[in-house]
Amino acid sequence: MPFPRPRKTDSEDVLYEYAVGALGRRMRSVAELKRLLRPRVDADTEYGKTLVELVIRRLKDQGYLNDAKYAAAFSSFRRDNEKFGRRRVITDLKAKGVHGEVIDKAVDSVYDEVNEEKQARDYLHRKRLQKPKNQKDAARIFRQLARAGFGAKTIFSISNEESRYTLNGALLVLKPDSITMVATDGHRLAHVEHGATKLPVSGELKVLVPKKAMAELSTLLNSSDAQTVEFAKDESTLFFRIGGRLLTSRQLTGQFPNYEAVLPRDNNKSVTVHCDELSAAIQRVAQFADERSNAIRMRVEKNELKVSSSNTETGESEDSIEVAYTGDPMVIGFNSQYLLEFLKVVGAGDVRFEFKDAQTAGQLRPDEAADSEYRYRYIVMPMRI
Repeated sequence: MPFPRPRKTDSEDVLYEYAVGALGRRMRSVAELKRLLRPRVDADTEYGKTLVELVIRRLKDQGYLNDAKYAAAFSSFRRDNEKFGRRRVITDLKAKGVHGEVIDKAVDSVYDEVNEEKQARDYLHRKRLQKPKNQKDAARIFRQLARAGFGAKTIFSISNEESRYTLNGALLVLKPDSITMVATDGHRLAHVEHGATKLPVSGELKVLVPKKAMAELSTLLNSSDAQTVEFAKDESTLFFRIGGRLLTSRQLTGQFPNYEAVLPRDNNKSVTVHCDELSAAIQRVAQFADERSNAIRMRVEKNELKVSSSNTETGESEDSIEVAYTGDPMVIGFNSQYLLEFLKVVGAGDVRFEFKDAQTAGQLRPDEAADSEYRYRYIVMPMRI
């Protein structure tokens, strides 16, 4: 059932009473209260804007609304919660529209004598969060994790659509003998798995890591000489400690898609082509592809892979690559941008392209050594052309 729209008013007294009631339920910043009041007036008109400002001024004069007091109370509450450090509090207050100078003054005062490193350690110990048994294991696990997915191998496949909440991050799966990272936007899927290792976890641990946290952690790992990396989580927050730095991030909630169901099982046709050669061919052909779909055709036939595209406005283009293939001819369409992003991550060497028919997802993977501990695969849905 749709929510009823707020009843609009043209009375300052009615709007004021509503604002007092809102502040009585909980403290709010000036910016927060303004956002709450605007739907109750014609905010697009000068009269509506003036009405909101009059109520805000009235509340300030009476002492009901004060960003400095709000920032101090908010910071104190977060500090006493023994879970949120200075950086997180500053970020949250900025999101609530509090002025930077007000934030700095309040946070400096509240956190003046707080040992944030000790605070974080005490919190982890008190909650008895699951984490590696010793520092050597921690370092080994997450150095491997950085290579296996906390970086370019999966992050480019994460969805940017806010409506697809569970796809705005990557799925991290820790098992006693493997680490897996999976990311998808519904059109392509990047999957990295590292085996041949022993992890200090019991059973299976699944965590949804936001895209921004993945990027930040990758940066910290690449820029730090720290020999230990610790990881822990509670119901809503992820903790990563790299040397003297503590990275905290919200944990995405929701059900990540059953990625194992879309991993190709019977792609019985394949060609192997050099990464640079395929990337160059796609880039040349993609210049003539439709700007919205970026669609290209890939035709595989005896000892040849043809890449082509056409556009009614710009014309058509075709490029040919010599490959070892003796199967039946087949044509399949793909989004050229999806392929180029994967090839950019692989960088060099040969790539194995596996497929079944024009309606089944194609799979690409680096042509790795048979004894490699890492298994990297990239699945792309085909396009109708």
